[in-house]
Amino acid sequence: MSNTEKSVYFYKISPSPTFTINIDNDANALYQMFKNVFRNTELVHSYTAKDGNTFYIEIIELTKDFVFGTYSKKEPNPNQKIRIRESTDSNEDSCLPNAHNFPEKDNLEYYTFFYVDFNKLLMAFISNKQSGKLSKIIQEYFFLHNMNISIVDYDVSDTDKIIKSFKSISQLDLYYSDKLAESQSKFIFEIHDDDQAKIGTYHIEIKFKEKSGSMNHMKKILEQKNDYSKINIKGETESNILQSFDYIKRSFMIHETITMSNNPSNDKNNIKKALKSAIEKVYNQKY
Repeated sequence: MSNTEKSVYFYKISPSPTFTINIDNDANALYQMFKNVFRNTELVHSYTAKDGNTFYIEIIELTKDFVFGTYSKKEPNPNQKIRIRESTDSNEDSCLPNAHNFPEKDNLEYYTFFYVDFNKLLMAFISNKQSGKLSKIIQEYFFLHNMNISIVDYDVSDTDKIIKSFKSISQLDLYYSDKLAESQSKFIFEIHDDDQAKIGTYHIEIKFKEKSGSMNHMKKILEQKNDYSKINIKGETESNILQSFDYIKRSFMIHETITMSNNPSNDKNNIKKALKSAIEKVYNQKY
């Protein structure tokens, strides 16, 4: 067993008008929609998108207050060390591998776990690039079942409030804009005007020892915000919440520490608690 830090992202989720669901309130409507779409929670539900990729959604737990599940994309060249689902709509094969020698550092890299709080209208998920965009696939799958659901990125409207919430900074990631990437990188490579090299991106990562970065460091960067395509700030709040904020895109994440084993099937409860905790934190912050 080991403690692993994972980035938890968020969506705002809400029901859209649907003929077959009586929307007396959003929380109950969301519950009814998930209950209708995933009527048999013992099945692993498969969906083949227009691009030909196949996705699997497994509901681990569904109550009137929340739904917890996992979502994965069929791998064309799966890692041979783990068992990947081959069949569809079966109550015999879970989306999760049951490998006892699965590397602890990798056991969330092939699967996206998600948790929806119906009352708070928030979805938390552990994202990975291999699985595809969770919001898009869930919405398409609901539409296939004559249900309309809105899932949008959780963006922060009050940027000043979230900036002021940081009590310390541990890391700054700065991505220069396309316009400046080449000119700035010339100083490193001593590139001359007649050099044919084309610089795509130029990225600076600044890590502060013992989270010693301060508001003064951040303010100095933000004064030059037009130079960057991405400014990602990582640090702690007064409530000791480890969070990251992309100032340009206004996207937000919380970093949760999860106790993991080398068998993902045994870690579901720890993951559920972490996602639930993350939703409570972001909801209480009211960004």
